Amino acid sequence: MGVSFYPVGNGAPTLRWKMAASQTIAKGDPVILSSGLVAIAVANSSAAILGFAAESVTSAASGNYYIDIWLAKGDTKFKATASTTVAITDFFTATASCFDLAGTTGSFTVNLAASSQDIFQVVGTPDGIENGTLSTTCYVIVNKRYLLD
Repeated sequence: MGVSFYPVGNGAPTLRWKMAASQTIAKGDPVILSSGLVAIAVANSSAAILGFAAESVTSAASGNYYIDIWLAKGDTKFKATASTTVAITDFFTATASCFDLAGTTGSFTVNLAASSQDIFQVVGTPDGIENGTLSTTCYVIVNKRYLLD
């Protein structure tokens, strides 16, 4: 599968961060902080999203491993795959009821059928859904409730 999340337009600021032990993170995977170290995000979790992996790295049980992260800041848009075809109504979903994260490393998606964690807000599609183009690719921003300050 391709990259789960990828920055759109001017991209996102990139930062190099130390990884937690025993992590397998693919390029584009959502990541969180766990005890100050980068760890892969887990579907259906309410942990704050640090950003998305800008490279693929596997860390061992011990040692120092670092990974470049595309930071999720403010209204930084990311291209993502949706779990189903994006509908025009997905754009009008209130921030309080956005969409959840689904999948595992290398194959994360925005779950348009779930909104218990409300992590992602759909803000567009590559082809412009207003033209009647059906797509499972969407542009999302991370709900401000899930961003690290």
